[in-house]
Amino acid sequence: MNIALTNKCSRSCKFCYQSSIMDHAKEIGQTEISLEAFDQIVSFIKRSGESKLTLVGGEPTMHRYFSTIMERLDSDPEIRQVLLFTNGIINKSSMDAILNHSRKVLISVNVLEPGDEPDCNKEQILRNLHKLRDAEIPFDLSYVIYKRDFNPDFLYEYIEKYDLESIRWALAFPVVPEASFVPSNEIRSLGSKVTAMLRRFSDFGIRSYVDCPLPYCLFSDEELAFVSREALSVINWGYCGLTLEINPDLTVKACPTQCEEERISLSLFRNMKEMERYFFSRMTLYKAKHQLFDECSTCSYFLKQSCQGGCLGYSSDRYVPSPLPMNFLNELQPATPDTWVHPIPHLELQEKNSAYYIYSTASHQVEPEEISAKEKEIWVNLANGALVEALENNAPEHGITQPFLARLHRIGFVDIVQAQ
Repeated sequence: MNIALTNKCSRSCKFCYQSSIMDHAKEIGQTEISLEAFDQIVSFIKRSGESKLTLVGGEPTMHRYFSTIMERLDSDPEIRQVLLFTNGIINKSSMDAILNHSRKVLISVNVLEPGDEPDCNKEQILRNLHKLRDAEIPFDLSYVIYKRDFNPDFLYEYIEKYDLESIRWALAFPVVPEASFVPSNEIRSLGSKVTAMLRRFSDFGIRSYVDCPLPYCLFSDEELAFVSREALSVINWGYCGLTLEINPDLTVKACPTQCEEERISLSLFRNMKEMERYFFSRMTLYKAKHQLFDECSTCSYFLKQSCQGGCLGYSSDRYVPSPLPMNFLNELQPATPDTWVHPIPHLELQEKNSAYYIYSTASHQVEPEEISAKEKEIWVNLANGALVEALENNAPEHGITQPFLARLHRIGFVDIVQAQ
């Protein structure tokens, strides 16, 4: 679970995919999370049976109460691991907070190629990396590829100087028009250079982690064999998972590729399992329409859902995701004559071993929902376009319509719409 502490940042990276989030924060006048909201999120995480969390930004160490946040996490016995994503340009106060409350902390430092990082910033980053090393606080580096002529050679200086064991890397997210990234018609030209980078990581004994899925056809058969079997790499092949991120205004998104309108209030969910089910359902709408290349439609890997064709953001210039209606409701209201509940596409009813299930035909990642025989009657009427009020009037003795619809809403199977 990512917690966005602040939308302020000390950099202006060419590839930044968070710029739209920062713009949204400025529009609503909320650029950092309050301590009360932070405590609410931590309680939600613990209530869900989780013990790990991730701090992101912007630059999370720029939060005015960063020291307080680190102290609270350090003293909380139910939180066992804190992953901090930072650009390494950390002031003395925040650096002291890390050093003083480091028992549970893992750090990932994003580094830029020499031409992209001012010398003064690099000097500060190096000083902070020395402090982390001397304090024996585990850290790795993260590196973003946003241009065809990328040059990772500078990374090997860091690897040797700090005896690193792992590196995170990613292709730049193509989700913000102003940001720099390798366009889809050029992405396959990166395969050989990426393989060469991974071979050198392997020579150094470095584990590499890529954040988002890569299309199989980025690589030749020989390269694919090396990357998948021989390189000391953990490649997130196939369908992407969820990168759930809670923003300072306590709204949640699963992925930067989602429309800003699809932010949903944290209050909708009782625990993280519900949240994950909701967003896996929502992201299915994107994945069902995503084809990076024309040949994806006949590719066996794509058809078997082993490969989704890379980052969903690459489809932004090829299709417009079905946005939620402007009158979308975040929670189920008492039924009125103009309240509609729309099932999302690609859901079907299945009977198996005398039980009924609603399942997704578009993605294996969406967990089927078991329903009762009475709920099955409601679902059939719902799928035929019945109004909520009609559903209740036709089955008043059931007393289950509202709880059932609320349950379907929490797992992302339906949209609730107030007609205008």
